[in-house]
Parts: sequence; C-alpha cells; structure tokens
Amino acid sequence: MPRLWIRVLVVIVGVSCADACAPHSGGAVSAVQVVRVDLVEAGICAVATPVRVLFVRTKLCEGAGDGPTDRCTLTLNEDEIASLATRLSDLSDDVRFVEGFEAIPPGQAPIDRPGRDDVFVGPPQDRGDGTYWIEAGETCGGLCGHGGTFVLEERDGAWTSTGSAPGTGSWMA
Repeated sequence: MPRLWIRVLVVIVGVSCADACAPHSGGAVSAVQVVRVDLVEAGICAVATPVRVLFVRTKLCEGAGDGPTDRCTLTLNEDEIASLATRLSDLSDDVRFVEGFEAIPPGQAPIDRPGRDDVFVGPPQDRGDGTYWIEAGETCGGLCGHGGTFVLEERDGAWTSTGSAPGTGSWMA
C-alpha cells in the first residue's frame, strides 16, 4: 500500500511540474554551441513547482547539492542569473539567487516558511548523442523534496527534461 501512495505522489508531482515552466527558445543553436543557461533552466524546471519564493543556487555542484563543496567547480555568471531571473518568473514572482543553502538568510529557508523552494543543479553533462544529463533537486522544507538525474533533449527549439536518466537513482523526502 505505501508503494502505491508513493507512485501516486510521483505521478501528481510529475503532472503538476509538466507545465510549470514554459519552454524558452534558445534560438538556433548547434550541439557544439548549446547555451548552458538553457540546460540549467530545463534542469530547474524538471524539479521545481510554482511557489511564493524560489531560491536558486548559483553553484553548479556534481552530486547536486550533496556532499563537499569542492565538487562545486562551476558557478552561474551574471548574464545567466539575469536570464534565469526572467525565465523562471512563471515559477515565482520572487526568484532569489544564493550561492548555497547556507546563504539563505536565517528564518527565510523553506524549512522555516511554507511556500518556498530551494533548487539546485549540477553541471550539464553532454552525452554525445544530442542529449544532456543534469542532476537537479529541490527542497521545500523538512522531509519535503525530490531530485535525481534527468535527461535533457531539445524539442521544438527548447531544452526540456524527458524524465529520469536510465540507470540513475532518484530521491524523494
């Protein structure tokens, strides 16, 4: 019986997330010239749902927010942050960029206030077949959140998640 509820919850979350982020066209971009911000946006949209406040971590960490910070070798630049601030407005009217969870001001984190999410992504990984994999997750407070490794494909000129990457794990709290 508990497995049935978990499956139902996963389907509900998947359906509710399906239209949360309207795809933004990155223009005509060759596979060599893929714009990282498009991939990061698709990763965020794979896990985020509309909320009052959306915290987006600017460090791109392997293991997506899990483990030592020395795995955070890349950071979103100012242009990517500005672009994401506009693109993610369909998820929240209040998108805030933070270096990491510890940078969220005291009393402002999802665990402290309902209606807030903290999302994080890893660096996009080119699979060499026209797709990318990206680790992404979100926490919404306490035992609330989910994430995993997602397959990103370009469809109709925009990058989108097509689901979990084969052979990778996912998590839910």
